[in-house]
This record gives sequence, structure tokens and C-alpha cells, in this order.
Amino acid sequence: MMDKDEIEILDLDDDEKVPVVNTATPSNIDNKETKPNKEVAGDKMGSKKVKKRRLKKGIFQTIFCLLSLAFIIGCCIFYGGRLIKYYRIYNPKTDSGESAQLISNALIHGTPIVVEGPGIYRENGVYVYKGEEVNNYIEYSNMLWRIVRTNTDGSLEIILDDYINILAWDFEGNDYINSDIHKYLNEVFIKQIDTSSLVKTTICTDKMETINDFTCSTTNLDSYVKLLPANDFLNSVVDESTYIASDDDLVWLGTSGSDKVWHANGNNISTSEGNNTYFVKPVVTIKNSAVLLSGDGTKDNPFQIQEKSNKIGVGSYITIDEDTWIVYEKNDNDIKLVYSTLYNEGLTTYRFDTEELDYDLTRANSLAELLNTEFYDSLSYKDMLLDFDVYTGTYDGSYENIYDEKVTVKVGIPSAADLKFNNEEDGYYLSSKSPRIKIYYYKEDLISSNPGISRPIRPTISIEIPEISSGSGTVDDPFVIEVD
Repeated sequence: MMDKDEIEILDLDDDEKVPVVNTATPSNIDNKETKPNKEVAGDKMGSKKVKKRRLKKGIFQTIFCLLSLAFIIGCCIFYGGRLIKYYRIYNPKTDSGESAQLISNALIHGTPIVVEGPGIYRENGVYVYKGEEVNNYIEYSNMLWRIVRTNTDGSLEIILDDYINILAWDFEGNDYINSDIHKYLNEVFIKQIDTSSLVKTTICTDKMETINDFTCSTTNLDSYVKLLPANDFLNSVVDESTYIASDDDLVWLGTSGSDKVWHANGNNISTSEGNNTYFVKPVVTIKNSAVLLSGDGTKDNPFQIQEKSNKIGVGSYITIDEDTWIVYEKNDNDIKLVYSTLYNEGLTTYRFDTEELDYDLTRANSLAELLNTEFYDSLSYKDMLLDFDVYTGTYDGSYENIYDEKVTVKVGIPSAADLKFNNEEDGYYLSSKSPRIKIYYYKEDLISSNPGISRPIRPTISIEIPEISSGSGTVDDPFVIEVD
């Protein structure tokens, strides 16, 4: 039996008193009263650590969730934006909301691919035009170009149909990127064209020593304008003909060797010294999002990727009274014009001067004096003419040297650095001097002439940007300016 002191009664309802055995011994009780319970204290400390760990873990989980959410949202915005961008690129719309076609797709799917003769060829994922009689005309920035090829990303490389000038490649033997002609294209020509539909073009900078060793292991992507590389020219030739050059044309290419420069020579290529003066045909790259608006690629109906407007630009033809001019430079407030043909249709020739090489208004019987008196007074619109600078420096070492000397006039003639249009008209005097102590004239080359020899001329003038009364700016439908 249990001792009475060893029994406790639980405080339950009166009719539910239950005896409970107290198993604690006196020694147990004494120990509990005199020594702290380390396990309980440890449990309390452990519990605090667990709470801290749980708190830290909760904070980290919250941060991780927020960062993950931000990452997911960022990905959605980035890739969603790219999806919308590329959807719009490859599913273009006109201003009226109608479906449109990228010009690259129009070429690929709308032109029969050929395997021989002139036409468009498929080679290694790109489409290349070859031969002479090919419908690859495209109008861009008021000028007529030819499509050379599509690139793998859908962009187009195009080359000007006519040459824009006759200049040296370089006088110092520099490679193409450092050449004078590259600088001219990307500092003079580029300022006169619309770049809104262009991307920077790929320039191969490898040297080419023989006709069969073209490579492109190093490239430059810093420029909008280049010369056509040698391999693209050779690839345009089929049946011994190409749309890029006629039989007698000498056209600079953007490829050099160790000590020579490559140029087109009819339907073949050759090397020569860089200080020779040959045709300059710029090449630019049209972005892959360009939309075909109209045209079938023929010369009379070239591909159009820009809306027609009555805005005057370089290359625009303008009629004032009965005279037709071509814009060769456009500035913020004024334009410079060159006579569209040889003056008096080339039937009359003029001496530059009896002996001097400067375009000097003060010298009697000089070309400068004639144009700024008799010719100027003959114009019914002479009051429209502005004073402008004619550059008379010596073309030697760089085109920039031409700008070292100038004279201010009402009527001038082109310098060697000015852009040239309608090059079927040639043989006319320039205002630039030759290092041979002669004056240049422009005829399939820059040729030095004695100033006393009579030659054709093409006058130049400058006027404020005018209001257009009619016309579209083409050779067949010039812009018309009314004279008060």
C-alpha cells in the first residue's frame, strides 16, 4: 500500500477525485530546487536561435521572391518588346493599316531565281544580281541605285547607278579605312543623302594580293558608305558583262593589296596606284525593315521604299524660267545648283583664263568675269542668286586641300570636290588646280589643261530653298520654280 503522503488528489469535480502517485523522491525535489535546469535553459536559447534562423530565412525568401518576380517581369517586358518589334518588322503595315511587304521578301519570293545568264542567283543563303540586263533598279534619296545583293539578315546592299565623282583613291598609299576616298564618302557624300533607311555597312579590311585570294577575316562596321569590294564586283559578272561597269569604265573598288589598289576595268579587275583618278560609285546598306511601296525594278519603274514628296534633295532637277539645274548640295537654308547640261548645249567653249589658274572675277576676259557679268545679267531670275564660295585650291594629297582657297561669287563652276550629276555631260572646266600648274577639266578622268584652251562649262549658282509650284524633281518632270 502507498503511504498517505505519497498520494495527491487532482483538483477535479467533487465526484471525480482520482488518486495520483507522486513518484518524486525527496532527493529529486531537493535537486530541482537547488540546481538550474540546463536542458530547459538550453531549450529556450535554442528556441531563440530557431526563431532568428526562421526570421532570416523568411527575409531571404521574401527578397528572393521579389527578385524573381522582378526578373520575370523584366523578361516579359524585354522579350515581349522584341516579339512586338520583330512582328512589326516582318509583318509591316502601310500608313492606312494595310499589310505591306518587305523589299527583301519581294526580291526573294517575287523574282525568278536563275542558274545561268543575267538575273538573281541564290548563293549560300543570299541573293545576288549578276549580268548587265537585270531589273535591280531602286530609287533612294532622289538618286537611282542598283541592288547588289541581299544579306542573310534581309538587309540590301545597293550601289549608285551613275558615278558621283572622279577622284583619287589615296595619295599616300593608305589602306581603305584610312584612305582619302573613304573619308570623302563618309564626310562629304553622306551629308547629302537621307540615312533614315540605312544601317552601317560591313567593310572587309583584308589585303588581297591576287584575283583569287579574297578573304574577309577582319571587318569594320563604323561607316555608312563604302566602295564595292572586289569579290562582289567579280560576282556580278556573268556572260562577260555586269551592270556595275561598261566596257571602258574604270571604277574604284574598296579592296587593296600591299602596295596597289584594285579597280574595275570593264568586266574585269586590275590594280593600279592609288593616286590615279577613277569613277567613284558609293555603296550603302538598306535596313532589313525597309518596305516595298511600289515599282518592279526596271529603270522606268524602280523599286520605291520611300514615299514620294515634293522635298528638294541632292540630285533633284529644278527648272527656273527655261533653265534646268541639278541640286548638288543642300544646306539648312540654301541649295547649290549646277547647270543640268553643258551650257549652250556644249556648242560653245570658253577659255578659263589667258594664263592664270585662279577663278578671278577681276581679270578681264576670264571665265569668272564672263559668268558673273554677261551670264549673270542674262538671267531673268538673277535677283534670286546668293553669294557663295567657289573652292579653288590644288587637288593634291587630299580632297580637303581643295578647300584651302576660295572666292565668293554669284556664278561659279564646280570644284573637283563637288558631287557630280548627269555624267553623260563631260569635258568641262573645274575650279580646282592641278599640281602640274594647270587647271583640271572633267572628262572620264581628272585631266590637267592649259587654262588658255577653250572647253565647255557648267555654271553653278546658289539660291534659298524655294517653294515648288509643280513637278516631281526627276529629269523628265523637274520641280518648277515660279519667277516673280
